[in-house]
Amino acid sequence: MTDIKKDIDKLELKANIDLNSLSLSQLIEKIEELSTASSPYDVSKDIEDIKSVFYRKIHHNIEVEKDKLVDNLLENQFKKALNIYKKKKAIFRKKKGIEEEQNLSKKRAIIEAIFKITQEEESIKKTFEKFRELQIRWRSTGNVPLYARNDIWQSYHHNVEMFYDFIKINKDLRDLDFKRNQENKILICEKAEELVNNNSINKMHDELQILHQDWKDIGPVRKEIREELWKRFKDASKVINKKRDDYFTNKKRKNQEKFKKKNIICDKIDSLINKQHESHNTWNELTKICSQLQEEWKSIGRLTKEENKIAWKKYRKSLDSFYQEKSLFYKTQKEEKKNLIKQRIRICKELKILEKNTEWQLTTKKIIKLQKEWKSLGYIRKEEEICKEFHKSCNNFFDKKKLYYHELKQSEEKNNKLRKELLDDVNKIKNNNNYIILENINQVIEKWRKFG
Repeated sequence: MTDIKKDIDKLELKANIDLNSLSLSQLIEKIEELSTASSPYDVSKDIEDIKSVFYRKIHHNIEVEKDKLVDNLLENQFKKALNIYKKKKAIFRKKKGIEEEQNLSKKRAIIEAIFKITQEEESIKKTFEKFRELQIRWRSTGNVPLYARNDIWQSYHHNVEMFYDFIKINKDLRDLDFKRNQENKILICEKAEELVNNNSINKMHDELQILHQDWKDIGPVRKEIREELWKRFKDASKVINKKRDDYFTNKKRKNQEKFKKKNIICDKIDSLINKQHESHNTWNELTKICSQLQEEWKSIGRLTKEENKIAWKKYRKSLDSFYQEKSLFYKTQKEEKKNLIKQRIRICKELKILEKNTEWQLTTKKIIKLQKEWKSLGYIRKEEEICKEFHKSCNNFFDKKKLYYHELKQSEEKNNKLRKELLDDVNKIKNNNNYIILENINQVIEKWRKFG
């Protein structure tokens, strides 16, 4: 299998693969495979596509916080494979440049040879054979450097026309050659006119360039139809070029629309953090909205390389700002929670001491003050144990206080009853003599004193 056939097979294989479906390791293998192509220029676009998909996947992995160590190792492997391709491309470019310079020298020599045979006096057949041989050599010689292509062709074309127009050769042979050239140029015009129906813009453009090269390699036709044939080919080329220009103009317009949409989404992400958000539920809702905006941003599709770079930078900045703000919120919440827990622990410690105090009125005021402070701290989840301690200490104190006043009331009621009975006894001894009264009164006073 030739190198060209191998390259074609690789390109066809690549065309049937969705790069987005490949893993990072498989994309690296794809780079290594395409690097073996005989012409690095033929796979240049494929390499760029793989590079784009690879880094999009890497950025996505960073975004969802996957294994960064593995990603770093894979990225280093990818860069190594890409550098191998770049080195091969540089060597190929240098070699190609040398070959093109050599081809330029060869073509200049062919032009010089065509000029010389128009100055020689030889037999018609021999002169024409020389000319044919030079034409074959010209067509078989490869490309020349870009800077010299137009000039060298103009010079060749001029000398070929000089050969046909001014050399004294047999008219029949010349007319036969004109006829063959005319047929070939008409065929090129027909191919160019058919190309406009090609759905692939790049293929249509590439094939048109080949037709232009073929046109240049074909000799002249009769003077009377030269302009007419050239105009037909030129008009077909204009239609193709217009179709291509319209395609890229439309593509540019769509890119601008996509670029604008991506910027609008970034602005929406920025607006999510423009206001103060002080609750966990609010941040949950904002995160859902942000995720939806991310999906919307990705669904818009890729832009040109430069626009994609700008859009991606703005997108990353907006996402970083959002998640930094969210992280700051939860960090602040965590610190505030720590502080609140410390204050609650302090209150619980103070209550633990106060719950044993029997200075009921003063202690009640202190505990009510601590209860108000506790309530002002607000609600924090997952601190049931502290809350239990708080309520336990409060309940212990107020239960003891309640029991104390209950027992006090019972004691008072009992003493009041006894005092009433004692007063009844006093009324009974009023009519006794003074000695008896005095003795009984002393007993009553002694009993009275014993009552609480």
